[in-house]
Amino acid sequence: MRTTGPGDAGTTRFRLARPDAEYRTLMARYQAGDAEAFEALYDRLAGDLETYLRRLAPDGLRKAVIDDVFLSIHRARATYDPRLMFEPWIAAIASHVAGGRGRAQGASWWRRCSVGPERADRIQPRDALRRQAAGERGTH
Repeated sequence: MRTTGPGDAGTTRFRLARPDAEYRTLMARYQAGDAEAFEALYDRLAGDLETYLRRLAPDGLRKAVIDDVFLSIHRARATYDPRLMFEPWIAAIASHVAGGRGRAQGASWWRRCSVGPERADRIQPRDALRRQAAGERGTH
């Protein structure tokens, strides 16, 4: 995910660790209501996001930003077209979420803020998304 060229200190570009088609297939299954597809997507994508966000979010906040990315994926899942590449879609979401946190809190906050493990352990988006998805299936 990190690329380096002559004369630069390194830039961040989102890259998937697995073939894009694998993510597209999982996302299509998730859109169709397959909870196991979300689990697989989470397991595969969390590491990619962690690597990407190393230069965009401070260590103490990275897990919270990743959790926000997955919440955004859940909310925007109907907007994804599985015929198109997954990488640009998820990169846009991750960049937007990380940037939104930075703008909301201010640049100096990003440099000094740290979330302790006691708070990070309480953030359980996967469980919340499961409950939300189950509630949505039960009401339709």
